[in-house]
Amino acid sequence: MSFTTEELEAMRLADEEIEREFEESLWKMCQPFLTVSKWLDELAVNDTLDHKQLHNKRHRRAYREAHKDEIAANRRAYRARAKKNAAPDTAMSESGT
Repeated sequence: MSFTTEELEAMRLADEEIEREFEESLWKMCQPFLTVSKWLDELAVNDTLDHKQLHNKRHRRAYREAHKDEIAANRRAYRARAKKNAAPDTAMSESGT
């Protein structure tokens, strides 16, 4: 049994829609598990820290959140400087030695 081009196109579109709906529903099913898993991991890490270490961790996180744009700009500038000042690739030297 052969299909016409219109039927093949309709089947392809239906397959794409089914695949898209499946991926969306899979993400929605996994998201609560991932959130809880991340929360439990955070609790386990925090349980190993003493009071001062936990305070410092929370302070660093709050600082990074408040200054994330500035930190990102500094990192981009650093990478640009490092790329500009990088030594040329000498692996393919013309000397042959």
